[in-house]
Amino acid sequence: MTFSRAAASRRLVLFATIVVMFLTASCGDKMPKEPDPSPTSIANSYRVSHKWISTEALRPESAEGSIVRAALESDEILISTVAREAQYPGFIAASDQYYENSHTPGDPYDNQFAGAVIFTPTERQVLASGLAFTVCMVGRVQAKTDRPQNLFQFVSRIEIATTGTPPPRNQVGSADRPSSNMFGDWRIRDIKLVDNHPATPPLTCQPAFYEQHKNDPASPGWPTSPELPPSSSTEPR
Repeated sequence: MTFSRAAASRRLVLFATIVVMFLTASCGDKMPKEPDPSPTSIANSYRVSHKWISTEALRPESAEGSIVRAALESDEILISTVAREAQYPGFIAASDQYYENSHTPGDPYDNQFAGAVIFTPTERQVLASGLAFTVCMVGRVQAKTDRPQNLFQFVSRIEIATTGTPPPRNQVGSADRPSSNMFGDWRIRDIKLVDNHPATPPLTCQPAFYEQHKNDPASPGWPTSPELPPSSSTEPR
């Protein structure tokens, strides 16, 4: 039977670990345990560039765009870090029971998004209690090992209740995350995966487009100041 160099290396590491543990136990000393990373450090170390495509279904600068962007970006960060400190201001409060039912505290998932994610809204639906949007996403997932990044495509559907004060409009800037609440009084009723392999994704949700634009700056980005710009009646919904 033959072994690869990688397998042999792993066996040597395991053997060395056992020897160190034996010697430590024999001496009666305890090796200090490496502290687990705090949720805050996990949140601060997670950096992904979010790029939104403006479509007829959703304009990123609109009030609807503010809440959809903030919700889906927060949900993506939550999937990768499971850290409350990483969420955008107001996300957990706006999520109602969706957050509690969908996410339980614990270790981060085995995979996390890496580099950039491109969002393309494809459908807007009027519901009895609010609105629903379908969004195609393309990006790369990095396993928390030495394995290479894998390209992903999937479609999410978000439902929101539109009662009360709407989210702010015109949230554009160079920041990678908002510094104030982007949800207003509106609430997130559900976020779910509806297709993890879209049959006919739009051009902006295809691998070729992603490779061409993955290094572009975040778009439209978030304001660097918590001050909210005034709304305009001439803006798109």
